Amino acid sequence: MEFFGIRRRIRNLFRDAAETDQLRVQLAGCGVAALGGTSEPMRARRGQYGWSPSYGDVYNLRRRFDYLLERMQSLADVKNCSCIPQACLHREARTNISVVMAMAQNENLR
Repeated sequence: MEFFGIRRRIRNLFRDAAETDQLRVQLAGCGVAALGGTSEPMRARRGQYGWSPSYGDVYNLRRRFDYLLERMQSLADVKNCSCIPQACLHREARTNISVVMAMAQNENLR
C-alpha cells in the first residue's frame, strides 16, 4: 500500500518539475520580449510551450513602445531638434519606456 503512495509522489514531482521548467521558459520569454529581442515571425504564439498571457502583454507593449519611438523620431529632425534626448537614440536606452512616455506626453502638450 505504501508503494503506491511513493509512486504517486514521484509522479507529482516529475509533473511539478516539468511545470517549473515551462514557467522558467515563459519568464525568460517575457524578458526577451521586453528588451525587443523578438520579431513577428519568431515570437511565441498562444498554445506554444513558451507562450503565456504575460508574454503576450509584454510583447504587445514592446511593439507599441517601438512604434511610439519610431513615430517620435519621424516627427522631429533628430539632428536639429532638442526634444529627443540623444540617449534615446542609443540601443541601450531604447528599452527605457519611461523616457519615451515622458517625451510623448511633452509632444501632446504642444
